[in-house]
Amino acid sequence: MDNISGGMNPVRNYSPERNSNIMRKNTLSEHQISNGMKSLCEDITVSHGDRKRSIGDLKEQAEAVRDNARKFVDHCRKVHKEMAEGLKEGLGEDRKELIKNVSSLRADFRKKEKEIRADLAEANRLWSSMNKTLEAKKRGKIK
Repeated sequence: MDNISGGMNPVRNYSPERNSNIMRKNTLSEHQISNGMKSLCEDITVSHGDRKRSIGDLKEQAEAVRDNARKFVDHCRKVHKEMAEGLKEGLGEDRKELIKNVSSLRADFRKKEKEIRADLAEANRLWSSMNKTLEAKKRGKIK
């Protein structure tokens, strides 16, 4: 051990053979790196095309969904309008029928009310007559 740190002195261990071995290792590494970079670039190029196609497909699908949504909303509006017209017409007819029925019920009520008033008047007249007769019997005027 030549230096204080306990390691070998790099200057003393230098040899041309060792340097050529290191260069060969570096050359192999550079070759591997070069191939790796080429492969990476090819992968990026291929994946770029794939991504571009995927984006195009997504755009087409999104446009189809938008078209379907527009058609659905238009259909819903049409159905809603038809339903509203049908309801308005039906409710108008029902209203007329209801008015007719209520008018008939009111006329029947007035007729029954007159009959009941007449019956009550008759009952009142009879009650008064009976009351007078009973009063007269109490007083001894009628035996």
